[in-house]
Amino acid sequence: MTTLEQNLNKSLRTKVGVHHDNLHVADVYVNPDTVDNMLTQAYMLSQNIDNAWYTTALVECAVPYCRSSKLSDIFEIDNVRYVAQSDSSDSDLKWAAADV
Repeated sequence: MTTLEQNLNKSLRTKVGVHHDNLHVADVYVNPDTVDNMLTQAYMLSQNIDNAWYTTALVECAVPYCRSSKLSDIFEIDNVRYVAQSDSSDSDLKWAAADV
């Protein structure tokens, strides 16, 4: 995929900021959808077992290296910050506005 195609693909998506320990580590570009679905997609895209997740075409990394995201990390859409919550009996993530 050319740089022009990558930029077009990103321009058609919604940007989600990923923050680890109050440090902005990356922007992930997700399909426009409900806030919950966009945050869940960003959470999934910010994890990878096989490769560095921050090297994919839909991620702009702001630091040279970062770990996979965890539940206490902050995700930001349109200047509103969210944190994931999980009930151990339910595999679906729930999102709440973060008090930052």
